[in-house]
Amino acid sequence: MNYDKKKVKKHIKSVAESRGISVAECRKDMEYAIKMASEKPTELFIRMYGRRTPSLEEFIYKLLDAVEKEGRNYDAWK
Repeated sequence: MNYDKKKVKKHIKSVAESRGISVAECRKDMEYAIKMASEKPTELFIRMYGRRTPSLEEFIYKLLDAVEKEGRNYDAWK
């Protein structure tokens, strides 16, 4: 899977700024949250990532992709 690295970095930086923390600390927090989610995955998590822990970049990329697709197909936006 090819990630748009600039787009992913931009979103990590945006989250860090909104929380008032460094990008490194934000990455650490997000990676921890992903690890915890992968230990007791929901059905949606398994559909998106399988039974493994995705990298932070893969996690964000797939979420952004899903949100963009859902936004285009969501009837309530019309």
